Amino acid sequence: MSKSEHAVREVAKRLCFEELDTRAFTSLESFLESIDEPESLSDQELKGRFLDFESKFYNLELLEGYENLRDSLNISSVMNRNILTVQATDSATKVAAQLTRRMITGQPVVDRNGQLCGVISVTDFAGLVARPELVARLSELKVGDIMTKYPITATVKSELLEVLHLMMSFRLHRIIIVDEHRRPVGIITSLDVTKIFREILKSTGRGGQVAH
Repeated sequence: MSKSEHAVREVAKRLCFEELDTRAFTSLESFLESIDEPESLSDQELKGRFLDFESKFYNLELLEGYENLRDSLNISSVMNRNILTVQATDSATKVAAQLTRRMITGQPVVDRNGQLCGVISVTDFAGLVARPELVARLSELKVGDIMTKYPITATVKSELLEVLHLMMSFRLHRIIIVDEHRRPVGIITSLDVTKIFREILKSTGRGGQVAH
């Protein structure tokens, strides 16, 4: 792995990327070229800088369409309230089987107080391939050992456009909606995002066309 590739992957990890496809990799390379000493920034500062960087690539037509639907499109109207959580102390192998059985790619993780403390996804399990020390004790692993900590979240008061921006910028398959006590109250998935964009495009008179 080249030094450049290693740097991109390290930043992707700090930004909580769920996938690193070619477009995401190229975007992160450009981002790294635009900032000095990313290691000197906190994770929160790094996320803020990356969002500012990505905002330059907003699709203006989609923004116009969103403005047309601002009153009818909001977090509460699009999020799924039927949210299934797991505990950080749950067996990782049992949760892996649960994800497979339910045909879902990830779930919010809560602590004993019901507060969000992470997200566990198929990406986290796939990442075990590069961590032989964990694979060696797979049967003993808890969800908290491999989950993605400090996930990006939103609240019901968040602007829907902001949530869409977060999901696209950080390549998230889902974003957890939390209340004022950081307890999960809903979830917005990539499938929901597809439906939202379809409505936005319709409002611009483009019907089902998707912008590239």
